[in-house]
Amino acid sequence: MTALPRIQWRVPAYLPYVQPALTDAAIEDAERQLRFRLPDAYVAALREQNGGYLRYGTPGISNEMLWGIGPRWPSIMKGISTGHLPMSLAGSDAA
Repeated sequence: MTALPRIQWRVPAYLPYVQPALTDAAIEDAERQLRFRLPDAYVAALREQNGGYLRYGTPGISNEMLWGIGPRWPSIMKGISTGHLPMSLAGSDAA
């Protein structure tokens, strides 16, 4: 299996889209509400920076940003409460 490239965040970060530092409790809460385990690569990227715009696009993926896990929009937690999740999570299989 080919390793995924490391996420490169756009610099400077657009601070309104960056959530507070990611905690284990926030990950557990999100996974409980989504009813599936978040991908390791997604969690690893959010541990570096909890959401924001990407510096480079990824072939085959149209998203230019990753939603973080936190109290402000854009956040997967806000997406859960409103029913609007990023396409990368909306199509995931429940565990």
